[in-house]
Amino acid sequence: MKYTHYAPKGELSIVSGSKDLVAAKINELVSQKEAQGYKVAVLASKENASLYKCENILVIGEASKDETIAAHLYATLRTCDELKTEYMYSEAFDSGELGGAIMNRLLKAAGHRVINV
Repeated sequence: MKYTHYAPKGELSIVSGSKDLVAAKINELVSQKEAQGYKVAVLASKENASLYKCENILVIGEASKDETIAAHLYATLRTCDELKTEYMYSEAFDSGELGGAIMNRLLKAAGHRVINV
């Protein structure tokens, strides 16, 4: 496994694909983990937060403003630790000027766990 840089204590996975498929997959994974009794969080853009069904939906920033996502990335991951979440699912944030840098940090935090849908 590649090194993780800063990583939350729980298991973070990035779900990548079209918006509708990503939302459906994340909701499926959240439902499964919550049914097993785990504490789960979703990291979502402000624009997509309403698509998710989870007790802990953490808005990481605005998809149209990469700088908001970059500015809140580590604080959001630390919030996951404070909430003692065991599993976290994040949208992929790979567009725009900062998209590559955001995804680089997010991939490291996730230990390169990506679910493509």
